[in-house]
Amino acid sequence: MRLNTFEQVQKRYESTKPVNGSTTPKSLDVRPIGDRRRKHERIVKISDTCYALSDGWYCWNNVTVLRRQRLHTPEQIKRFSPIVWEKTSDGTIEVTIHGAKHEHAPFSRYLFLEDNLPRGMQLKRTGGKQWVVSGGEEYFLPKSTAAINHTTLETIGEDNKFLVFEQSAGGTEFKLVSERFYPKSTRIDTDVKRPYHESIGEFYDWMLTMAPLLRPDATSTGGATQLISAMLDRYGSYHLLGVRHQPRILMQAGIITSPEEEWANYREVISNTYHPARPALAMFILDVCGYWDIDRVSVPHDVRRWDSFTRQYITHVGDACSQEELKDEMRRFRQRYVSRINKLCGFIKIVTKGE
Repeated sequence: MRLNTFEQVQKRYESTKPVNGSTTPKSLDVRPIGDRRRKHERIVKISDTCYALSDGWYCWNNVTVLRRQRLHTPEQIKRFSPIVWEKTSDGTIEVTIHGAKHEHAPFSRYLFLEDNLPRGMQLKRTGGKQWVVSGGEEYFLPKSTAAINHTTLETIGEDNKFLVFEQSAGGTEFKLVSERFYPKSTRIDTDVKRPYHESIGEFYDWMLTMAPLLRPDATSTGGATQLISAMLDRYGSYHLLGVRHQPRILMQAGIITSPEEEWANYREVISNTYHPARPALAMFILDVCGYWDIDRVSVPHDVRRWDSFTRQYITHVGDACSQEELKDEMRRFRQRYVSRINKLCGFIKIVTKGE
């Protein structure tokens, strides 16, 4: 049953017997919201006027958080619990809703919110984004970078990404009283990209022409190392815009440039037909955009499959893909190429919807 008022939350806490177990002694005061087997989903009393509905994710995970609860301050438990009920000094009831603390949050956080938001609120999830719906209005629920430091147990990161609603006297209406947030998305900055349209097409054609000469061998790194080395030789610095797994080279090189400088560098690479880093960039894009997989199936090729009867891999020669399939694959490759160039050259801008 959902808890719809502060009094109901308080009554549920007082009427729930604390769990007594090897990892949850009574001293931890673990009082489950519903099923007593789900000890991580519980009501935590912060004070006489504040109760948190916790899903166990305000620290590391559902197990260690129970064992280490005594190490966390009441304010930390309040900050990282998904729902907090609080009665202010003037008698106003406020409900605070916390979303995930990072982009790759456990799905259980949103299932918890769906099950435990009070009547008059509901959670909407679309395309990896979440909204709290109240009174027919949708309020974007932001993700925060706030976390608890594993060593010092101090709260670090952004600490203002949450929604606070004031509950009406009737109990079923909620008014947003905190900052309103809006989702962000990416768009192509056409004004910046327009002067480079011709260069992007020319570099694509040149890259496919040079592809037979850029084919990687068995010891190749797919162009990543060559690209970093070429950019370092030319500019003396690099930024991890396109290659994120070569820290040793960067540590040896020294300076890491800003994204803005790196965008300008890549724009010069695709625009200057004599730029020394063009072969390395072409080799890198051919690899990360999957050109070599398309090239392999365009002619008869070896196919390796698992045979369940002999319990071993069997290799046989597969037929080349049809011209229509090859055309579709190259169309998708072109799309991936454009997407990669947009990122490397800084043709993408962040747009905030709804403001």
